[in-house]
Amino acid sequence: MEELLNYSLTRTVAPASEPLTTAEAKTHLNIAASDTSHDSYVAALIQKAREQVEHDSGMALITQTWTHVSDDFEDYGDGIQLTRRPIQSITSIVYKDNAGTATTLPTSVYALDAARQRILLKYNQLWPTVRGDWDAVTITYVAGFGDNASSVPMLAKQCMLLLIGYDFENRDMLANETIYNRKAYEDLVIRLARSSYP
Repeated sequence: MEELLNYSLTRTVAPASEPLTTAEAKTHLNIAASDTSHDSYVAALIQKAREQVEHDSGMALITQTWTHVSDDFEDYGDGIQLTRRPIQSITSIVYKDNAGTATTLPTSVYALDAARQRILLKYNQLWPTVRGDWDAVTITYVAGFGDNASSVPMLAKQCMLLLIGYDFENRDMLANETIYNRKAYEDLVIRLARSSYP
């Protein structure tokens, strides 16, 4: 779980698959398909690379579920901002009313602006009053490009491959950083993180 400002963000359902297969990673690493001696390690590197790319870019690559917990409805005039993209759907918004009763906010009150990662009030609606507990509002939402690897942008996969190559060659952390640096990865992940990047 990562703490961000006055809310917390937790992934509650992990992706069911990875954006890259072991075979794809082995091809990148120039490991023969018949050589299975590295398969377990390569599979671990794939997961590690996906988690790093997601962390660095603020994205969810394969479909997964997140919960955003805060002490109030954090709308500063432009909606409630969510931090994992792309957002597929809002599963639920549950809040504690003044009596402390957990209540599900009806979808007639809010709408998802997926392009800008925001939850907006619908016309003539107001956010309900909450009791003020630290966990007064829980927003559960689904994020990710899709359920399978074909939905994930090639740029994200390339970022992962660069990390996998770096970690495979530099597993003992003793390699010359002049040779094995992560600048190529950092340049690409910036583009992935900033949708407006040229």
